[in-house]
Amino acid sequence: MKKVLGSIAALSALGATAAIDHAEAAASEPSTPSETSVAHHTVEADALRVRTGPSTSHGILGLVREGQELEVTGEQQGWYEIDYNGETAYVSKDYVSSTSYTVNVSSLRVRVGPSNAHPVIGYVQKGQEVTVVSELEHWYKINFNGQTAYVGKDYISAGSDSQAETSSPVTVQQDGTYVVDAASLRVRTGAGTYHPIIGGVVEGQALQVTGVENGWYQVTYKGATGYVSSEYVRFVQDGTNVENTVAAAPAAPTTQSLYVDTASLNVRSGAGAQYGVLGSVKQGQKLEVSNEQNGFFQISYNGQTGYVAKAYLSETPVAAAAPAAPTTQSLYVDTASLNVRSGAGSQYGVLGSVKQGQKLEVSNEQNGFFQISYNGQTGYVAKAYLSETPVAAAAPAAPTTQSLYVDTASLNVRSGAGSQYGVLGSVKQGQKLEVSNEQNGFFQISYNGQTGYVAKAYLSETPVAAAAPATPAPAPAPSTAVNTASTAGSNNVAALLSYAKSLVGTPYVWGGTTPSGFDCSGFVYYVYHKFNSSFGRTNTAGYWSSLTKTTNPQPGDLVFFQNTYTAGPSHMGIYLGGGSFIQAGDSGVAISSLSNPYWQQHFLGYAKTN
Repeated sequence: MKKVLGSIAALSALGATAAIDHAEAAASEPSTPSETSVAHHTVEADALRVRTGPSTSHGILGLVREGQELEVTGEQQGWYEIDYNGETAYVSKDYVSSTSYTVNVSSLRVRVGPSNAHPVIGYVQKGQEVTVVSELEHWYKINFNGQTAYVGKDYISAGSDSQAETSSPVTVQQDGTYVVDAASLRVRTGAGTYHPIIGGVVEGQALQVTGVENGWYQVTYKGATGYVSSEYVRFVQDGTNVENTVAAAPAAPTTQSLYVDTASLNVRSGAGAQYGVLGSVKQGQKLEVSNEQNGFFQISYNGQTGYVAKAYLSETPVAAAAPAAPTTQSLYVDTASLNVRSGAGSQYGVLGSVKQGQKLEVSNEQNGFFQISYNGQTGYVAKAYLSETPVAAAAPAAPTTQSLYVDTASLNVRSGAGSQYGVLGSVKQGQKLEVSNEQNGFFQISYNGQTGYVAKAYLSETPVAAAAPATPAPAPAPSTAVNTASTAGSNNVAALLSYAKSLVGTPYVWGGTTPSGFDCSGFVYYVYHKFNSSFGRTNTAGYWSSLTKTTNPQPGDLVFFQNTYTAGPSHMGIYLGGGSFIQAGDSGVAISSLSNPYWQQHFLGYAKTN
């Protein structure tokens, strides 16, 4: 049975579907065939390299496939010597097993598939030899009357009929103690690896054995009946110190340097192909390996313990693989709008979108996403929303309109959805607008037969009274300027506010600091600099960080807003008192109310200028 288990572990290393429970498999070395004998063995891997000598550093002559029968003429250093196309060649013995297996139960059902749900097509009897082709989960694939069939792997064992008949049966002995003879051993609900696991026992632990079934000991485990493989339990005669029979602690592992000999080799969380993938290493990469188990070496990978298949490692350096050119294909967007992301997953940021029916050149599928080129960048789109056949473009949805009212003295109408676009004209306070298609904080309107855009921040859902015509106050004479408006008395504050109001209607200009055009901080700078020559120019964030904050604002103090067009302090104005302020916004210099929902949402605080 240990020889079979060793072969199964080797299959896992090459990616075959079979994999037995590692805690129940401690592979032993198969017997070495005579130098002059010829034994028939079977390949138990999808594809096995045939080499000119007995190591991975020797040249490759070709491949043999799963189920192929080999004539083994000898063995060297863990490799079988075979006849290959008339030449002497070598294959790793870890991936080749004897073709002779013997039934070890009185009658064994043969099924068309690897489960008890598949129909029975016949029976094999105890002692009958079968030819095993490969293994799937808990089943062996065999040749049965000229067709492929399956039998439970727990009921046949390696060896001929004569070997099976002379092997010693497993019995329960009474004059001693049964102890675990493996680092750890799983306890199951039945006599076979396909039964559920109910716990585990460790090396040296004494067991209460109550029976035997198909090579498994029946034990009492935490008050319940369980089963452990008899291969990993030993019997200690009475009078023998159990503690002295426990194997010595293993020596510290020795490491060696090996090289990856395949384009990409998975690093797994355990010593077998059934374990999860932690990542991969590339062809030619040098690895420090130790602790070979089941055809896998242990390595350190990104601060974790990982395992790589021995079959894909070489003792001599291997050149790195040349990167393969990506294969592209044309696919079509099959949803109204599909996000383009910065990485292959929905957790990555959105770079933009592509529309229904758009043709894309895609490559490099990863995690259900295809790579594309998007506006000069590498982007990724979800495979689930792409079609191999052309898709008609989506019909544009009719825009939904609503009625809103202008809530500022004069609001610029721009040619695009942003303050950087040109001004087509303006609409007045209280004017009713039919708006649609909100973009970047702007609504689309029809303006003098053209498409225009107005800032959402200056619109109200409820009617607004038309503004009374304002008579601009004259600018104060330069001789009235003082060091600070807020400390020179109420007369100077009134003069500053009057002068600020005289600039109502001045257009908005990004970075502007003159009556030909202002931005918000440029407007504040211009007004205060008229009354205090030492008042410096900075941006909104600079003023907010440098001025003294207050919770009791007075006319002439500054009011600040955040997260308007950018994160953090981003807009400012001069507080007029009575819940209103004057500011240079998208519609130019205007007086606004702090009760407007937009300004309430973005309100940051007040600050004094002295």
